[in-house]
Amino acid sequence: MSTTAAQNTDDAVVLHLGRTNYPTTLDPLFAQTSVEAEYLTNLFIGLTKIDPMTGEVIPALAQSWQVSDDGLTWTFTLRQDVPWVRYDPTTNSVNEIRKVTASDALAAIQRMCGSRNNGYYATDVFARRIAGCAAGQAANGGTLVQASAPDDATLVITLTAPYADFLNLTSLWTMYPIPQEVINQFASDWTQPGNIVTSGAYTLAEAIPEEGRITLVSNPLYPQAIHGGGNITRIEFTPIQDDAMGFRQYNDGLLDRTGIPTAQLEAVFADDTYADQRLILPELAVFYFGIMTDKPPLDDVHVRRAFSAAFNRVAFIENVRQGRGIAISHFTPPGIAHAPPLDNPNSVGYNPDYAREQLAQSAYPNCEGLPPIEIVTYQNAGGWGNYLVDNLALELGCDPNNFTIRALNFNELRAAISPDLPVDQRPHLFTLSWQADYPDAGSFAQVLACGEQNRFMRACNTTDDLINAALLTADSAERTNLYAQIETAFFGIDGEFPLIPLFQSSLYVLIKPWFTGPFETDGQLGSVHYDYYTIDTDMRAAMLVCNISSDISVNLRSGPGTNFDRAGTLEPGNTVSAVGRTNGTDGFTWWLLQTGVWIREDVAIEDGQCNALPLIP
Repeated sequence: MSTTAAQNTDDAVVLHLGRTNYPTTLDPLFAQTSVEAEYLTNLFIGLTKIDPMTGEVIPALAQSWQVSDDGLTWTFTLRQDVPWVRYDPTTNSVNEIRKVTASDALAAIQRMCGSRNNGYYATDVFARRIAGCAAGQAANGGTLVQASAPDDATLVITLTAPYADFLNLTSLWTMYPIPQEVINQFASDWTQPGNIVTSGAYTLAEAIPEEGRITLVSNPLYPQAIHGGGNITRIEFTPIQDDAMGFRQYNDGLLDRTGIPTAQLEAVFADDTYADQRLILPELAVFYFGIMTDKPPLDDVHVRRAFSAAFNRVAFIENVRQGRGIAISHFTPPGIAHAPPLDNPNSVGYNPDYAREQLAQSAYPNCEGLPPIEIVTYQNAGGWGNYLVDNLALELGCDPNNFTIRALNFNELRAAISPDLPVDQRPHLFTLSWQADYPDAGSFAQVLACGEQNRFMRACNTTDDLINAALLTADSAERTNLYAQIETAFFGIDGEFPLIPLFQSSLYVLIKPWFTGPFETDGQLGSVHYDYYTIDTDMRAAMLVCNISSDISVNLRSGPGTNFDRAGTLEPGNTVSAVGRTNGTDGFTWWLLQTGVWIREDVAIEDGQCNALPLIP
C-alpha cells in the first residue's frame, strides 16, 4: 500500500549552501567525484555508511553481515522498513512507492557489472573484487556476477579473493540499491525531478542545470532508527562563482556556510566578529598535478621526476595558498590507516639538485628541445600553473613561453583529461585532488593502479602487484609495509611519478552560529550526511536583522499587494523590523513587518540582511 507524507512548507527548516560546481550526474553508477557524492549520500541509502562522528563503517540498509571462513562470501541481512519514495512538487508531498529489498541491491551490482562503460569505481574497483563482475563487463552481461538475493532481506556476494577493504567499499554510492523498474521506464532520464525515486534521508525537489540550482527536501518516511537526528527539512544549493561571491552572500545572511577566500583570510582571522564562526577543517585529501605518462615529453620518467622535484611546495603554500595546506611529497595523507609519515624519508619532495640530475638523463637537458607543454587547472587555480612554470624556469632553465595554461571549470577539466580521449587531445599536466572514500591507504593506492579509467595512463608493472597484495592482506603490519613500498615505488628516488603531490588540504570555512553538526569529522571520508545537522531557527531569526524605513510617507497594506486594504502608514524617521518577504503578483518584493503589515520594496529603504529573511509562500 502506498503511503504519502506532506511537507509543511510554513515550518521548513532551510539550509542555504553555495556551490561552484554542478553535478554531472545523479546516477550512483556514474558518479566519480565529491561533487556528485554530496547529493547521492543524502538521496540514497547504502548497504553501510561511514559514521559521521567516528569514521567507522556502520549499518545502514544492511543491519548485519557475516563473512565465510575463507573471506570470499559475504552475506548481508537487510532492513525491511526503508521505502522507495518520490517527491511530488504539485502537492509538496513524499509518496512511498514500495520498500527497498535485496533485489534492488542485487540490481545495482548486476548493472555495475554489465558494462565496461560504467566509470572508475565499477571497472577499476569492483570488477577486480566481485566474482564474475569483470567477465560480466566484458560480455555486457551483469547476470554473470556471483551475487544473489535469496529473499527480500538477504544479499549474498562472492569475491574473487578475500579483500580486506571490501566492507569499507559497501558504503560507496556505486553499490547503492537502485529502483530498476524506474530506470527501465525512464532510461537516462530516471534521475530527473518528478521521475527519480530515492531511498535516503532526503528527496530531490528541484534540479535546474542552466541555473546551477538544486533543492533537496527531507524524506519524512525515512526510518527514524537510522536517521541522524537533525532537523533540516530543506537544503537549497545555489550557484556561486567562487569563494569571494560566497563570502559576500554569507555576510548578507544568504548562506549558512561558506569557504573563506584567500584574499580575506588574514582579515577574517583578525576580526573578532567571526570568532565563533570560523573553523579550520583538516581534510583527508591531497591536491596534485596529474601527469599524462603516455604523452611526450612526460612519457620520460626522468622528466616527470625532474618536474616534481623542481616544485617548491612549502613556498607554494606560503605564497600562493596563504598558508593553507601541508606540504606533502607522497600521495596517502596522515590520518589514513597504513599511510607513511608526513616527513617520509623515502619520498622525494623539493630537491633542485636531484631535479637537474634527472633532467640531464632525459632527452631534454636544461630543457633544450622540450616540446610545448599544456597545463590545465581549476578555474580559480591558474596561479598554480604559473607557479609550476616559474619553478621549472628557475630550477631547470625551462622557457616559460613553452608552457600554455588553461583554467577550466571542474566539469570541463574532467572532460579534458578523460582517458577516452586520444593522447593528442589531452593536456600534459592537470590539477586535481583525491579525498579518501574510506579509511585505508588502499583508497589512494588504487587511484594510481593501472586500469581502464586510470587518468595518468600508466602501464601495469610490478607496483600494481604490490597494490593488489596490499588489498588482499589482512595483517595490519604487513599492509603498512606494503603501502610504504608502494609509495616509494611511485615517489622515491627511482620512482615512477605519475603525479606531483602538492599538499594535504584543509578547509577554511565560516559557519553561522545557528548551524550545528559534526563539522570536524563528517565528510572527511565519503561525503556529508545532512540528516545529522541542526539549525536553531529561533537564533537565526534573532540574529538576522532587517530594518525598514522610508524617506517619504508611504502606505502599509494588510497583504502583499495594493489590492489589499490600507493598514496605516510608515512616516519618515520611523524604522520597523521586517520578519519575512514574498514575491508579489505585481513583480515586486513585499516586506512583512513585525507589526503584521506589508510594505513594497520600491518605497522602502532596507538596512541589514533583508534578502536572507524567510520567503513566505
